[in-house]
Amino acid sequence: MEEIREKMFRELREFLTVNRISALVKIDYPASGSVIKLNGVALYKVLNTPNPFKKFGIAVHRNLSDQAILKIGGKRAKGKNGWVAAPLNSYNYQDVFTILTDIAGKANSSRNKQMRRSIIEIKKEKNKKKLNLRKREPNSPL
Repeated sequence: MEEIREKMFRELREFLTVNRISALVKIDYPASGSVIKLNGVALYKVLNTPNPFKKFGIAVHRNLSDQAILKIGGKRAKGKNGWVAAPLNSYNYQDVFTILTDIAGKANSSRNKQMRRSIIEIKKEKNKKKLNLRKREPNSPL
């Protein structure tokens, strides 16, 4: 039987791949536990190191609201990173998955908006350059 934390890791990785959010995601397998990073911040990590939740411990995205942390039964660490530790069990599995997919979806939509703006600005700059070149050549055959 597959461990519940590894199952969540696999399902979250599949969700990110299927929904084309992989441009923002980096997956790594250090000795301390498998991790999925979103924009350089741990979105989900299986904690194989000593933690308050023993063999059920996971670390989730540090920018969760206090209500979301209470909903999943976690607590914020008091270190410099401020990550959130939580137990993963059958009771909060769907809540954790929903929260993490929402975070990833919002990050992806934000990235897409920024990319669209950049593409539009680049096209405007190219059009300006073309117009300037045409204005400078008064004797051109066109």
